Amino acid sequence: MGLRPPEAIAVELRGSTVGSIGFLPPVKAYPALSRRYGEVSCIAGVQMLSGGPRWIRLYPGPFRALEDRQQFAKHQPTRVRVESHSRH
Repeated sequence: MGLRPPEAIAVELRGSTVGSIGFLPPVKAYPALSRRYGEVSCIAGVQMLSGGPRWIRLYPGPFRALEDRQQFAKHQPTRVRVESHSRH
């Protein structure tokens, strides 16, 4: 099973620039309502880098709003588009 294409999901990743990343998602929180983003999930993942694995946190993840073909299972290698998180 390979990585999914970059158009799979758009979420924010704190401390990163806009781009796409490949990761393995071992944790997906149950969806919750956010005043700012609507229904979202927090997704923890392991990004595999040449220097070794790195834990990442993806939020907000509009997981249930995605089409079936865009949703991914826990432990399924996945590629997503991400953008830096900016607090206002």
